[in-house]
Amino acid sequence: MKKGIEDKIITLKHSLRILNKLDIIRICANNGVVIEHKNKIKDIKEKLIHIIRQGNETLYTELRDTAFNPNLDVLDGFFIVFDTPRYNMISKEDIKNSIEGFNKNNMENKENEENEEIGFIENVEIVNEYIKFMVMKIKHQYVYDAKSKKSKSYESEIKANVEIDLEKRFIYIQTKNVNIYKGLKTVIREFLMYHFYDNKLKLGKPELYQNLSIDFIDINSIDKLNKVNPVTLKLLDIVYELENMKYAFSGFRVNDILFDHEERNSIDLSSRIDSINIYGENLLEHSQIKEKILQGRTILYINFILEYNTISENGNNIKHYVEAGIDYKGDYARIFIKNNKDLERIILIKAYNELKRIFMENYLNGNLKNELKILNLLGVNKNEECKVSS
Repeated sequence: MKKGIEDKIITLKHSLRILNKLDIIRICANNGVVIEHKNKIKDIKEKLIHIIRQGNETLYTELRDTAFNPNLDVLDGFFIVFDTPRYNMISKEDIKNSIEGFNKNNMENKENEENEEIGFIENVEIVNEYIKFMVMKIKHQYVYDAKSKKSKSYESEIKANVEIDLEKRFIYIQTKNVNIYKGLKTVIREFLMYHFYDNKLKLGKPELYQNLSIDFIDINSIDKLNKVNPVTLKLLDIVYELENMKYAFSGFRVNDILFDHEERNSIDLSSRIDSINIYGENLLEHSQIKEKILQGRTILYINFILEYNTISENGNNIKHYVEAGIDYKGDYARIFIKNNKDLERIILIKAYNELKRIFMENYLNGNLKNELKILNLLGVNKNEECKVSS
C-alpha cells in the first residue's frame, strides 16, 4: 500500500513539473481545492502532495492526465478528409462493430509482439451525423539504466479526441501538436480502411475552392477578378461568416496574413511564403492585401481578433476578445484559439466550438455567402448592365 502511494507522489511531482501554475490552479478549482495565485509554486506543490496522500484520487487523476495527455483539452485541431468510393455503402450503425473488430485485431498483434506500434479506439459516441471517439497509438520502447546496467522496456502513448462525419467525409483531430496529428492520422486511416474494406482509402487536405458567381460586375474588373485564387476566395468567405448574426461572433480584426508567392504553381511552398503583420490595423483593409489578392496570391494562414458574445445572468450582452486563426499551409486545415489568461476557460471553449462550427458548416458549401463583401474588399462595384458568365 505504501509503495502504491509513493508511486503516485512521484508521478504527481513529475506532473507538477510539466504543468504551469495557471493549469494547476484551474484543475484544483475544478476539484474544490482553493489555490491563490499569489502562493509560491513550492507551497502549492507541498499542499497538493499532502492532499493526494489523504486520498484525493479525482484531483490526482486530473493533474496526471492533463500533464501527460495535454492534447485532450486543447483549443486547436486539424481537419482532413477521406476519399473512398465505398463511403456511402456502410451505415453509421456499423461503426461500433468495426471499432470492436479493429481493436481486437490490434490487441492480438500487441500480445504477439508483431508490431511495436499499435493503435486503439475508445470512448465511442455517435451524435447526429458525427462519430466521436478517442484514438491512441501505443509504442513499445526501451531505455538503458546505467545504474543497473540493464535495459528496461516501457510503453509511450499519444492520444487525441476525434470527430468523423461519414457523409461529408471529414475528420477532425483535436491536438496542437503536428507530430501527434501525423502519428494518429495513420491509425485513423488504418481504421477507415478496415471499416470500409478499402486498402486504397486516402486521407487529404480539405478542398477550399470557390469561384465568384456574382452575375453583374463592372466590365473593367473582369480580368483582374479572374486572377483571384479560388482558395483565397473560399477562405475569405469563411472569415466573413464571423460577422453573420447566426453565430455568437459580432466582428473580427485580421492582424496577420501569410501568402504564397506569385509563382503559385511551384510545389515548394516553404520557399515562397511571405508574411504581413501590421500592428493594430485590420489587414483586410490594407492596400497591400488587396493587391496581393488581385495578383492571385493564396492565403495560407490568417490570424484574427474575434468579438465573442455571451449573455450575463441579468440579460446583458458581454463582448469577449479572443485571438484565433486558420492555418492552411500543410496537408490539413487547422483551426485554433490562443490561450488567454484573462478569460475563463469555459468562454474560450465555447468560442472555439463556435469557430469550429463555422468552418464545418461552410467549407463544403457550394456557394459563396459573402461575395458582395469580398467584392467591396477588392474595390469592385456591381454593374447591373454587364453580366459576367461563370
